[in-house]
Amino acid sequence: MTSSEKLKLPTGSRLLKGIASAFFLTAAMAAAAPEISLLGRGSPIVDGDASPRIEDNTEFGTTTASAGLIRKVFVIANAGTTSLTINEVSVDAPQFSVSILPQSSVPIDGVTSFEITYEPLTAGIHNATVTIGNDDADENPYTFAIRGIAKAPEIQIVGTGGLNINTGDNSEC
Repeated sequence: MTSSEKLKLPTGSRLLKGIASAFFLTAAMAAAAPEISLLGRGSPIVDGDASPRIEDNTEFGTTTASAGLIRKVFVIANAGTTSLTINEVSVDAPQFSVSILPQSSVPIDGVTSFEITYEPLTAGIHNATVTIGNDDADENPYTFAIRGIAKAPEIQIVGTGGLNINTGDNSEC
């Protein structure tokens, strides 16, 4: 008995079909994965974005320290072929907090949202990084920068009879 009779190797078109089937099976298996993307105000926020912008909600704008807050909503989408798992959403600065958490599982072609609140206690420019832990193979963790500005509170002085006294006013009441 020859070695080719013992192994019964496919030849010709059977060999090509076998190779093609293995290729497509491997490609399908590789493509079966979650794929995270992020939106703010309908605009994409890329992984690692370090430039906060009003257009994508990453620039929170200006509020008064110790007296104001600003809330922003972000949407996580899954464009993958399996469910996306969200492990954690965190912010690395005390002026910001995750006030509404996203769902922990995002189905294929599904979305979930989360909210970040900016509530500064001191005046200044406050920068932070948002980190989204997930099971996307090439975007875990998913990070992006946010920024808010807090101005010092205004002092209002009221004189006799409830009249406002303006800065620099030296008249007598």
